[in-house]
Amino acid sequence: MGRVLAEQLPGGLFQDGDDLPVAPDVAPAERWRRRRLGLLRLAEARAGGPGTLVLTYPLLPLEVAAVRRRLRRAGLRCLVVTLTTSLRRNLDPPGPRRLDAAERLRIRQMRSEGHARGTGWTGLSLPNLAARPAWTAARCRKLAGSQLPRPW
Repeated sequence: MGRVLAEQLPGGLFQDGDDLPVAPDVAPAERWRRRRLGLLRLAEARAGGPGTLVLTYPLLPLEVAAVRRRLRRAGLRCLVVTLTTSLRRNLDPPGPRRLDAAERLRIRQMRSEGHARGTGWTGLSLPNLAARPAWTAARCRKLAGSQLPRPW
């Protein structure tokens, strides 16, 4: 959905945190930390540039607050969107990528921490059960309203 949303925004660019390179021998918690930092650095490097950067990566409530503060200091707006789905879909996502044991364990942990709900600490929460990415992206644009650039 993130890639599709970026394609629908003027000057949209997309980066999935899972695609940031981290050595495979790095412990999972450190891998996740490095990817979050990589996304923040990417956003800060684009501060003041044209277009909209769409980043995808799961964040805990405290991490969302830290990300918002850091991006505000860089002069960037931040809209956090939670896509809610079933545990089954989380553990067996569509597409060619397969999750390793550490990722599957982390998904269960994240759901217990409230990631699947996103209420109270994200800007927008959308169901993403069986919807096509284009529908979810359009819904995100509609609900985000003035928080996203126009025209779309």
